[in-house]
Amino acid sequence: MKRTYAYAAIVLVSLFWLLFLGTNRGYWWDELVYLELGKNVRSGLYEMNSGQESFRPPVFPLTVAAFLPFGELFLKVVVIAFAIAACMLLYMCIERLDKRAALISLLFLGTSPLFFFFGHRFLAETAGAFLALLSAAVFFYSMHNEKYLVALGPVLGLSILAKYQNILLIPAFAAFLVWKRRYGLLRSNYALASAIGFAAVMVPFIAFEVHAYGSLPNFIHAQLFDDMQGLYGLSSQTHFYGAWHYYASNAVQLFGLSALFMVPFLLKKRKSDFEMLLLITTALALLFFSFIIFRKEARYLISFSPFFAACFAYGLLELRQAGKWMMTVALLFVAANAAQSYFLVQDGADDGENVRNAALFVRGINETVVVADYYPAINYLADKKAVRFPENESDLAAYDTYAVAAKEVPFTPAYAFNNSNVVARFGSGWDEVIIYRTP
Repeated sequence: MKRTYAYAAIVLVSLFWLLFLGTNRGYWWDELVYLELGKNVRSGLYEMNSGQESFRPPVFPLTVAAFLPFGELFLKVVVIAFAIAACMLLYMCIERLDKRAALISLLFLGTSPLFFFFGHRFLAETAGAFLALLSAAVFFYSMHNEKYLVALGPVLGLSILAKYQNILLIPAFAAFLVWKRRYGLLRSNYALASAIGFAAVMVPFIAFEVHAYGSLPNFIHAQLFDDMQGLYGLSSQTHFYGAWHYYASNAVQLFGLSALFMVPFLLKKRKSDFEMLLLITTALALLFFSFIIFRKEARYLISFSPFFAACFAYGLLELRQAGKWMMTVALLFVAANAAQSYFLVQDGADDGENVRNAALFVRGINETVVVADYYPAINYLADKKAVRFPENESDLAAYDTYAVAAKEVPFTPAYAFNNSNVVARFGSGWDEVIIYRTP
């Protein structure tokens, strides 16, 4: 199969992504956190409001710090560029093994609904996916040339500091080494250099978080179980909680119709080394987030989207009865994925718009401090400090300022939405935002 098809696919995927560059009219909580952290990094701080959100992985905030001065539109292009780079890298990883699988993988990843939807937000998902795949590529090539191990440590470290869930690559790589019986690889000088490079990337941030949390176990435990409770007063076992089969049951919603090809991939008897690496990585990700992590969120698997896309492509190629119609079948599923991605982005275009408009309204008032639980919007968009709503309504009288109550924030007390001094109201329903004067 000619490379011309790959070039054409990359151009089409790029245009498809850039077509929706300015679709979103609002911001999500995490987007505002990353934007504010990135802004503060330029001032030498890795926190926001009153020392909050410093637990976030630093790669994307540092990316924001580097590119936000050129404007949000330029930053969004950078976020999308990570996604396109992941598609290109996936093609290059598979091309030498199977050109058809490489092309189909590229198209499946480029139109993957979950990857596409989150990739149009100011989030670390696309960077995490690219660095996870890059780590896997360096690891796989080091099986044939040990010199690649030198680069593995730093790249893997950056991958983890982009998305913490990428730490699952370590047991995946270890399991692959056991399967291949390549224990000697770990005794080479290149492996030692890799470990030193990994430590050089990871230790400074770990030391920072240990200082913030008091100990490394506290930090790890907070990430796995208690983050919602400790940060926002919510139980991780009730907020975003789902059944263990959440990801398997929603596979088509998450990855598109191409997810159906996971079945023939799993049933394939003889798998190449690369296919085994894909299988081990995706299986570990599914097992971990299905049975270990209480919270179930679709975005947790996005870092592994390239691996899933490749599995789906190899699964499709197992349907040999399709014969010469193989690429036609693939393109039909790509079109279905693209349609699903389009509707997802359009449906979520106004997410966070009410919060955005409310924060911009607050920006125009004189007070430097307001009462609000949605502090990322107040910090980044209104350029003011926020204090949390007190638990008791009577304590609110102590503040002589404005209050911003957003209904989409689950830990805001109920009384915050019942005040007669309303000066502005944005939207209605579950995402309504109310602004009023206190006391």
